[in-house]
This record gives sequence, C-alpha cells and structure tokens, in this order.
Amino acid sequence: MIDTKGLYYQSSTGKFYRYLKEIGSIYKNSCGAEYINIYNKGKTHKAHRLAWFMFYGKEPKFDVDHKDGDGTNNRINNLRCVTKSINQRNQKLSSRNKSGVAGVLWRKAISKYEITVTVNKKLINLGYTASLFDAACIRKSFNNNNGFTERHG
Repeated sequence: MIDTKGLYYQSSTGKFYRYLKEIGSIYKNSCGAEYINIYNKGKTHKAHRLAWFMFYGKEPKFDVDHKDGDGTNNRINNLRCVTKSINQRNQKLSSRNKSGVAGVLWRKAISKYEITVTVNKKLINLGYTASLFDAACIRKSFNNNNGFTERHG
C-alpha cells in the first residue's frame, strides 16, 4: 500500500502537490526518456504509477503507459494500464535505427532490407525486399493488423 497522505493529484493536469506546492522531479531513464518521480515519506515513486493509484485507489497490475509517449504528461486520460508487450507497441523509433522504419534494416551481404518484429519476446521475420518503401509498407501493414499504435516507430 502506498502512503499518499499529504499528497494531492490533479487528474486533469497530471500534477502533484504537497501543501499547495507543485512537486515532482524529472529524471531520464537509461534510454533517455523523461519521466517524473515523486518523493514522499522516504520513498520515491514513479509519478504515472502514483497517479494511477491515487485516481483508481489501487496499484496498477501491469505497466502504466503514456498514450502520447510523453513521460511527463501524467494526466489520467493519457495513462493506460497495459501488459509490457502492449506497452512496447507504443514506443517511439529507437535512436539507433538507421533505416528510419521500425523493424527494417539493410542487409549488406544480400543487398536487401530485412523486415522483422518482436512479439511476446519472439522475433518474427516478415521477409526481405530490395525497396525501403516496400519494406516500410510491409511493416506498417503488420503494425496496423496487430495492435501497434500510430506512434510506434
């Protein structure tokens, strides 16, 4: 159980207050994404999980995802409780991606683009093509038919 005595969460703005003073500190995770931490009663809480708890009165069973991808936007209408697998379908394109399309990489040895996707920790090969446009279309079609958000990649 999380002790929230002395804290106030404003669900319409996603802000936290203690004694009418806004609180919360921004931190960056290992991937560079920004989130907000709330320090209360000697413990540090992730603001999006704390917001869920304070609004619904129970701790989230799974991940709390920011629908818009902004880890500092803790408005309750921007948060959803989802499995890790579903949460990963809402992540932005990795900064390490060189093709500009999630799951598409150039295979120099065969002079083709490889199209892949990982679902439930299983790597799925969607095929190869000489055209980046065709590879992007194949991956986009897969995303649309398998619950990935528009934000994904």
